[in-house]
Amino acid sequence: MKRDIMKIMEEKNIDALVVSMDEIQNPIWEYVTNCEPLTHGHLVWKRGEEPVLIHASMERDQAAAVGYPTQPLSEFDLREITDSESDPLQVAIKMRKRILERCGVAGKVAFYGTGDVSRTYHVMKAIDGRNGITIAEDFSPSVFDLARITKDEDEAEAVRQSGVPVYAALQNVVDFCKALRREGETLKTADGAVPTIGDLKTIIRTTLQDAGYQEDRGHSIVSQGRDAGVPHNIGNPADPLLPGKTIIIDIFPAPMSGGYYFDVTRTFVIGDADAEVRKLYDDVKDSLDLCIGMLKVGTPTRDLQVGVCKFFEGRGHPTVGSDPKAESGYIHSLGHGVGLQVHERPYFGDSAANKDVVEPGHVVTIEPGLYYPEKSMGIRLEEIIYIRPDGTPEILSTFPLDMVIPCQEG
Repeated sequence: MKRDIMKIMEEKNIDALVVSMDEIQNPIWEYVTNCEPLTHGHLVWKRGEEPVLIHASMERDQAAAVGYPTQPLSEFDLREITDSESDPLQVAIKMRKRILERCGVAGKVAFYGTGDVSRTYHVMKAIDGRNGITIAEDFSPSVFDLARITKDEDEAEAVRQSGVPVYAALQNVVDFCKALRREGETLKTADGAVPTIGDLKTIIRTTLQDAGYQEDRGHSIVSQGRDAGVPHNIGNPADPLLPGKTIIIDIFPAPMSGGYYFDVTRTFVIGDADAEVRKLYDDVKDSLDLCIGMLKVGTPTRDLQVGVCKFFEGRGHPTVGSDPKAESGYIHSLGHGVGLQVHERPYFGDSAANKDVVEPGHVVTIEPGLYYPEKSMGIRLEEIIYIRPDGTPEILSTFPLDMVIPCQEG
């Protein structure tokens, strides 16, 4: 949480944090500015002091809304640099140096933000070891990794609210499928058209957009049959919907204006499911219940991955626990944190490098799945869960876990 940042800086012996923004999606910038719509600027946070937000004059109102002391870029006389220097790289270096100097930044300094790798490298190289600044190697877990891994009540509520349009989208999908008519192995709409995966994608996209939300990277996963057997196959929009085939729908949107993500997955079958699909679904649902029960404060997150692998192996399924190269059965890690990025810490992978443990304030997904592309089936169920301050898990995703969507016959 943000209140932990000063303590983390002290533990890491970092004297100042500098977060910069230049119109490229930047979750750390969103974090420190409370998602205010600022497109340019720098936040300078010296240990033991309040952060200072340096902003463009045309964004002074948004900057003021953040609540930190502010300073317009115009006070740094950057125009004289652009008037006297023709090399763009030297302009960037001199501008950054001037801002740091006038803000009194010195000592061990950690820099954050997004931008062109080459340009950033040269700017940082020119700063390191000069004017009393040493660049801190603040790599994973960084100051902001450690701060963002837990959420306060307001952040958890922002995640919860991002789920509202997801439920509406899923319900619209279910309603559309219920209205379909089955003719043998074909589905038809009321006007005789053949419905497609693309129809479901359109329903999801328009429902989210109407509510002011957007899909991450412009898509949700809507995959059917063999495609559902490959976890991150997003699905082919041209494919016709088929009765009896598993359809994985994984939706992970955020507000269009920026903010906290949601992430939930359901698996459906239109018409009816055969015994093999029902068995697979029951195995996944039972594993979901098992893992949610394991979400106890102090539990290493990798223990849940080990536990779900053992569970699936006990039900006769291959897993990455016994075969890291497996491409059928359970073939991914169990979940991840959710916040200003759809995938962030904590992670649930079974590796020696994973030191994360379940803590109050975590917002995480639990998403076991079983995948058999050779059998044209795949099932994943995903819940998003908030570990409340008292350690109690609260399931934020409230859409029902019903698999079969009945449709019209004949």
